[in-house]
Amino acid sequence: MYKITDDICQASYKITGCNFSKHTPFIKQYIILKKKNIDLIMLYRMGDFYELFYKDAIIASEILQINLTHKGYSANKKVIMAGIPHQSLNFYLKKLLNSGKSIVICEQMSNKNNVKKGLIKRKIVRIITPGTITDESLLPEKDDVFLAAIWEKKKNFGYSYLDINSGNFFISHHNNIDYILSEIERTDPKEILYPENFNFMSLIVQCSNIKERSILDFSYEESYYQLNKHFNTCNLDCFGISKKHIGLPAAGCLLKYVKNTQLNIIPQIRSIKINYFKNRIILNYATQKNLEITKSFSLNNKKNTLSYVLDYTKTPMGSRMLKRWLHSPLRNLNKVKKRQDAVEELIHLYDCLQPYLFKIGDLERIIGRFYLKTASPKDFIIMKNSLLQFIKIKKKLTNVNSYLLKKISKKIVIYDNLYKLIDKSITNYPSIKFGDGIIIADNYNKKLDYLRSVCTNNKEYLKYIEISEKKKINVNSLKIKFNNIIGYYIQINKKECSKISNKYKCIQTLKNVKRYTIKKLKNYEKNVLLSKSKLISLEKKLFNDLFDLIFPYLSSLKKICNYLSILDVLSSLAKKSHSLNYVRPKLTKKKTISIKKGRHPVIEKILKSPFISNSVNLSKKNRSLLITGPNMGGKSTYMRQTALIVIMAWVGSFVPAKHAEIGIIDQIFTRIGAIDDLSLGKSTFMMEMTETACILNNATKNSLVLIDEVGRGTSFIEGLSLACSCLEYLTNNIKSMNLFATHFLELTVLEKKMKFIKNIYFEAIKYNKKIIFTYKIKKGFSKNNYSINVASLAGLPNLIIKKSKKRLKKMKKINNSYLLKENIY
Repeated sequence: MYKITDDICQASYKITGCNFSKHTPFIKQYIILKKKNIDLIMLYRMGDFYELFYKDAIIASEILQINLTHKGYSANKKVIMAGIPHQSLNFYLKKLLNSGKSIVICEQMSNKNNVKKGLIKRKIVRIITPGTITDESLLPEKDDVFLAAIWEKKKNFGYSYLDINSGNFFISHHNNIDYILSEIERTDPKEILYPENFNFMSLIVQCSNIKERSILDFSYEESYYQLNKHFNTCNLDCFGISKKHIGLPAAGCLLKYVKNTQLNIIPQIRSIKINYFKNRIILNYATQKNLEITKSFSLNNKKNTLSYVLDYTKTPMGSRMLKRWLHSPLRNLNKVKKRQDAVEELIHLYDCLQPYLFKIGDLERIIGRFYLKTASPKDFIIMKNSLLQFIKIKKKLTNVNSYLLKKISKKIVIYDNLYKLIDKSITNYPSIKFGDGIIIADNYNKKLDYLRSVCTNNKEYLKYIEISEKKKINVNSLKIKFNNIIGYYIQINKKECSKISNKYKCIQTLKNVKRYTIKKLKNYEKNVLLSKSKLISLEKKLFNDLFDLIFPYLSSLKKICNYLSILDVLSSLAKKSHSLNYVRPKLTKKKTISIKKGRHPVIEKILKSPFISNSVNLSKKNRSLLITGPNMGGKSTYMRQTALIVIMAWVGSFVPAKHAEIGIIDQIFTRIGAIDDLSLGKSTFMMEMTETACILNNATKNSLVLIDEVGRGTSFIEGLSLACSCLEYLTNNIKSMNLFATHFLELTVLEKKMKFIKNIYFEAIKYNKKIIFTYKIKKGFSKNNYSINVASLAGLPNLIIKKSKKRLKKMKKINNSYLLKENIY
């Protein structure tokens, strides 16, 4: 039956631990189908169940919490097995994908009833991996699902990522470890591919799913050929990609992987774009984490993020775009000002636009499913309703003044022909399954209408047979019924069975009744069942034909989706700007961050009491603010709110402040807090120094730098020396704009020695032996860190607090002025 080859033998031993030739025909079939996907979980269709065997069964039983059993013997060994009901497939798929597993779906290609003897034919129909999910029920609605690949050559990194649902495909080049790490954090791929000889595993080890691929999949020549073949081009010049682009191998590997998992069907990928970093503000890895832009420190609380506060979008595709914007603030003054103009105008329009946007739904992903020909009947109805909203949105944007809103209005096209096609072909309330026969609308196809009439009018005809037979044989208990086992039948009470004629053939005897069939009923049953089978088959064909009719519209619809997502984001920003009392920041090319009465956008939303605002003033002549004050006094909040306001401003949002003027920033760096990374062998101090080194090596004069308590993880003298040197280097050498918080009060003398450093502090007041935080910033410096008082608030025993205060008084008597005398500054 099967030609035994080396790869089959190897697969057999790897899967079952036995010789292929000794297995039963069923297990041989399983091995043949499984051999190309040994590392993936195979769900094997067996009637009403998907079954898993051997190692797959063991893994799945642990993840899914299902029973592990066995299914007979093969090669004299038990066939370990577990199973799940086919109707619950998506429920279990979600669990497997969330645990990082990739799945192969193997379906029966014929019914058991149609196979007289031998094996049922089976075929792999789908491969689902965490980065290639297309099923609506498995996708996170408001988050992008990216698949990525990484390549390295001489410490230059190529990176490519793809959203298989939208077809958005990107390629980039990074000559810096910190920048590639930042890009991985920004895109947050659900699956990342890397070559077998990759030497920088620390970059990707924290990604949820990493997959090693053969070095052959990263060939420059093969990648260039495959990309040209896919895009039907002779070279990649039209995309700005040369044969030597460092990201080319990553893009080629990605394309090959997607073709393998999607079984070569990827028409939605129609272009590839170079991701240019000079066009946006770079937020490094630590910054994206520390500022809680889209992810909170508390994994179970998604509300404590900037994206949550600003998200009033009405479409999932708009919500995803907002998150991308927040991770990629622009550096183009004109583009951001156009966004601001649109937000300002939308403050008076968002109420009338958002109901229409809401009815559009996730059209971006629906279009992706149309490309893949996996769209459901429900998707057709959503698309039809979305086309109606196009007309209403375009009408509302008729008299707009801002450049961006005019452009959006112009780009929205009215698709009358497409609307009429869907309206004519799909019923308004289609069934989920084809078996119900109510997906294609009436009057769309004459043959379908006839078959449907045969199937729907059967109740009247059966009633006619029932009445006529009752009269003929004078049996009042006669009824015509149906079940899936014996089909249509005549049921008669046993007491009246003596009245029937020979034409009644008994097919089943129960306690009180007998069941019969007659030739007229049998012929009718054949006709109805045949008609129903033809109806389902024809409806499937007509439905699948619609994809080809809609395909020409998809490319332009996809572009409109992008503009509608922009409109949704701008409308959301307008709503939030108005309701949260934000102001339009003045954007300038000057080197400045001047914020009057700024507020932290997230904490302000969480607090029940009014947020205490603070101002910040950084410029070419006022480069560094040295911040002192007690723990819990507001230093970290102040620094974070400054960075968040800058990000919001360069996204195009209004900001939480009384007034703001913000210049162009190229990068934002943060070093706030530190977490031991024992998995990488890094202590708190090592992590602190690594993050600080990243800042000092990459910051420029146009960067915003936030550093909190550098040097705290070592001895006082060493920590003070490091902190002093770092602040001096940032201020005088790099000349960046810096917020530098410290508990080393000795550093405050730098204001007199360096003209570009200013002291500010958060005030705290001692009252009745207690400390009161004012959360208000003042010029000058704090003369006390109040650490013992904060420790008391934390609940340290009173005895420890008393002893600490006594020791502190003794230590203060020691003359620390030698630090100045020794001129360490």
